[in-house]
Amino acid sequence: MVGRPDGGSGAQSGPWTYGFLVNHLWSFANTGRVERAKVNHQTFLQPLIAYVTKGGVTVSINSESTCNWEAPGGEQWTIPDSLYD
Repeated sequence: MVGRPDGGSGAQSGPWTYGFLVNHLWSFANTGRVERAKVNHQTFLQPLIAYVTKGGVTVSINSESTCNWEAPGGEQWTIPDSLYD
């Protein structure tokens, strides 16, 4: 079986919106009868922040970061960034 707890939260304050999403995957409960591929322990994080100008233009930034807890040291985290307007 694969466990996958996930959650998120967000809020707005004036022209600002901010929040995050998070989930984690791992294997558990081996049945002993069914052959299955192992699932690496992985975490996904997605913080975000956005600002709406008085002219109605939204500028936002977020990062979709992934951590493979079983990868070799120094290769566990993937953290690309993006900027949209």
